[in-house]
Amino acid sequence: MTRYLEYTLRYLMIIFAFVFAILNKSMSLLNFSVLLLYIVFFHLTNYEKFNVNIKIVLILLEILLGIYLARGNIFIITIYMVNPILDILKELNIPMALLYLLSIVVIAIYYLRLNFDIYKIFSFIIVFIFSVTLGYALRQNKKIKIMENKIDELILDKKELINEHRNKDILLEEIYTNKERNRISRDIHDSVGHRLSAIIIQLSAIEKIAKIDGDKAAELSGNLRNYATEALNDIRRVLRRIKPQNVGKDELITLIQEIINQNSKLTGLDIKFKFSSKRYSVPNNIEEVFLNAVREFISNSIKHGKASLIYINLFYKEDEIILSMRDNGIGSEKIVKGVGLTALEERIKENKGSLTIETGKQKGFSVNIAFYRGKYDKSNVS
Repeated sequence: MTRYLEYTLRYLMIIFAFVFAILNKSMSLLNFSVLLLYIVFFHLTNYEKFNVNIKIVLILLEILLGIYLARGNIFIITIYMVNPILDILKELNIPMALLYLLSIVVIAIYYLRLNFDIYKIFSFIIVFIFSVTLGYALRQNKKIKIMENKIDELILDKKELINEHRNKDILLEEIYTNKERNRISRDIHDSVGHRLSAIIIQLSAIEKIAKIDGDKAAELSGNLRNYATEALNDIRRVLRRIKPQNVGKDELITLIQEIINQNSKLTGLDIKFKFSSKRYSVPNNIEEVFLNAVREFISNSIKHGKASLIYINLFYKEDEIILSMRDNGIGSEKIVKGVGLTALEERIKENKGSLTIETGKQKGFSVNIAFYRGKYDKSNVS
C-alpha cells in the first residue's frame, strides 16, 4: 500500500510539472530530455544493487535537474523536490539525509527571498512536511522488509539445520543398525552356529553307536539333549538382546509361564506359579537372569532333587523385585554349586542382585533372587 502511494505521488508531481510547463510553453526538447533523466534517476536510486555512494550522487542529480526544470519558480521547485525527499529518507543514513534535507530547505529559502509570497511559503511547507512524512514511512517500511528477509533467511537456515540433523540421525541410525546386525550375526555364528554343528556331529556318532551299544547311545542322547537345550538358550539370549527394552509389565510373567508349560508337558511335574497383582516392566538383563534361574531350578529339581512339586512366586515390591522358588525334593546336607548355579550366581552379582539358597536333608531346595529398583522407572507400576 505504501509503495503504491509513493509512486502515485511521484508521477502525479511529474505530470503536474509537465502540464505546467506545457501551459507556460517552456517544454523544449532539452527540458523534455532533462525531465526524462530526472525520472530515470529516481528509478535508479531505488535500484537495490547500487551502494550508498552511487545513490548519494543520483539523489544530488535529481535535485539539480529539478532546480533546472523549475527555472526559479519556487512552486515548481517544491513539486520537483518531492522525489528527492522520498529518496533521501528512504535510501540514505540519518546524517546524510539531514544534510540533504537542509540543502533543500536552504534552496527553497533562497528562492523565496527573491520572490516572497505567503501562498508559496505555505505550499512549500505543506508539500515538504507531507513528503518527509511519507519518506519516513517508506524508510520504516524498508526496515520492516529487511527484517522480514532476515527472518526468512533464518527460517531457511533453521530448516537446513533441521534437515542436516535429520540426515545425521538417519546416518547414525543406519550405522547403529549395521553394527547391531554384525553383532547379532557374530553372536549367532559364535554360539548357536558352533553348537548346532556339534549337535550334527554327535547325532552322526549316536547313529553309529546305537547299532552296537544301545545304553551308550542313550547316555550320549541325554547329553546331547542338554547340549541342545543350551543351544536353545543361546538363541533366546540373542533374541532377547535385540528385543526393545521394557516392552510390557507382563512380559516376564508370560515368559516364565511358557517355561513352566513346556516343562510340565514334558515331565508331568506340578509347578505352581503365583505373582503380585502390582506389576511393572523390568530391563531385559534382569528378565534374562530370572528366566535362566527358573530353567536351572526346574532342571535341578527334576535331575537332583527328585521333586514332584515346585512353587514359583514373583513378588513386585515398591523397591525390589523378588523371585522365590522351592521344591519338595530330597534336598541336600550341603549346597554343591554346579556349573549352572555358579553361572547364575555370577550373573546376579553382575546385575547387583542378591542370591539366597537354602536346603537340607529331606527339606527340599529353595532359591530367592532379589533386585533393587534403584534404576527402575517407578511411574509404570499398575
